[in-house]
Amino acid sequence: MRSVPFSMIALLSLAGCFGSSDACNRLSASLAQKEAELDAAQRLLAEMRLTVDAQAEQIRTLQGLPDRRLDRLFHVQRIRLGRYTGGVDTDGRPGHDAVKVYLDPIDQHGSVIKAAGDVTIDLFDLPAGGVRLGSFTFGAGELADAWRSTPFGDRFIFTCPLGDARPSGSEVTVRVTFTEYLTGHTFTAQAVAPLQ
Repeated sequence: MRSVPFSMIALLSLAGCFGSSDACNRLSASLAQKEAELDAAQRLLAEMRLTVDAQAEQIRTLQGLPDRRLDRLFHVQRIRLGRYTGGVDTDGRPGHDAVKVYLDPIDQHGSVIKAAGDVTIDLFDLPAGGVRLGSFTFGAGELADAWRSTPFGDRFIFTCPLGDARPSGSEVTVRVTFTEYLTGHTFTAQAVAPLQ
């Protein structure tokens, strides 16, 4: 299909080349470059068609699964904050300068599971009228790094620095929002964390 147009272009180009070999060489080089670009574009198009066909097949397969397939997969049913959620010293000076948050995503069978999603942690000073001391967001890539095995079980652990924001008393309220990627559902848990 491409040989007809390029053959015609080549013939027309050659007709104009009899007067100057430099012009002919430039036209030939330009034609060769355009043919190479067309070949590369056609290869890319063929690869993209293969990708689209594979994705369409995957969609057909997923659509054929039973409607209640989610019930068979382990997914987050609720979240809870671990009992060790609280202040922590990270700078070596007296007093807590951060809050360590222990997050347990719990599945439909009551087990803590490692689940992909987005986490937002908000720290509040409720006695001071609900002043927000900080807000921290962690994406799925950061969650992979936050998953830890501890003597008390596996869980996500986040350290949220207080910076210059200090609570009026010896505690902060921690609110965690977790949006699971598998189901798209959002879960919230809240606890009071002691500080020194």
